[in-house]
Amino acid sequence: MSSRIRIAGGKAAIWTGAGDTLPFDNPNGNLARVKFHSDLQYIKIIDTRTFNVTLPSFVSPYERVADYTLYAHGRPGQPYVLGQVNVNGVPAGFTGSVPVAFGVLTGGPAVAGKPGIFGRWLTLGADATNVIVHEYSVLGLGEVMSAVTIAVTVFMTDEILE
Repeated sequence: MSSRIRIAGGKAAIWTGAGDTLPFDNPNGNLARVKFHSDLQYIKIIDTRTFNVTLPSFVSPYERVADYTLYAHGRPGQPYVLGQVNVNGVPAGFTGSVPVAFGVLTGGPAVAGKPGIFGRWLTLGADATNVIVHEYSVLGLGEVMSAVTIAVTVFMTDEILE
């Protein structure tokens, strides 16, 4: 599909499709074709920070929940944050829950004759004061979750959640 570019009257736009100017003239009415338009509001990244978050080892009580405060963001309200997390050297988008450990237990007691499972998930977010990583872990009875250090990059946006 061909792309069109137009700059006129203090506006700039890039869109796809036929040779008409509908996406330039009415971007909101033609969003499926718009790649960029200067009249549209885009989220801006206003700060980027990287942290190493150490998740401690623990012995199973089946589940564990913990919060790790990364920093005070200084924004007026609850900002929308995006992130990236590196799991075993592999970068992953950090915009929801990200599993950082998951598997089937081979040792320890089985439940109903089947091995247990373990998992450790992280979620990135912010409240009115801080940027926080939330951990939720599940672990079979009597098993041990190893400590791990995870690199987390936070992209602070200019958007305040209402």
